[in-house]
Amino acid sequence: MREKAAESAYALAGIIPGAVLFYAGYIKLMSPAEEFAFSIEAYKVISGQAALIAASFFPWLEIYLGAFLILGIFRKQSILAAMGIFAFFELLLAQAALRGLEIKDCGCFGAAHSNSLPVEMMLNLIWLALLFVSYKKGGFFSLDNFLERKFKNEK
Repeated sequence: MREKAAESAYALAGIIPGAVLFYAGYIKLMSPAEEFAFSIEAYKVISGQAALIAASFFPWLEIYLGAFLILGIFRKQSILAAMGIFAFFELLLAQAALRGLEIKDCGCFGAAHSNSLPVEMMLNLIWLALLFVSYKKGGFFSLDNFLERKFKNEK
């Protein structure tokens, strides 16, 4: 029984950041891309057409990656990709904080919701830690594991 509880906790460690990514992508997708592009431009890393392309691309990436994490599809690869995205977001937020940029809306969850940079940085670290735990220990409740067990039993 204790082992099942631990496996459930490890599965949640991957599902929670997946749900965050899925929600963040969905919220951004429901708004005009220009709105998110404006948030991207506030970081003063890219602007104009590049910001609009990023604003059109990232919500879809977040939705698909979030769904993969929730379902446990390509689990290890999805976790590594999500860790890369959260690390990228962390670096983006850190450079803005170090440069003293006035970021009113971090763009993390579209215009509907915005936290301060320190709060978002802390949340990214939490998501990274959860993903690390899921990478090292999780997998039992993933679709990948289910399919692997099913095909092993059919042989």
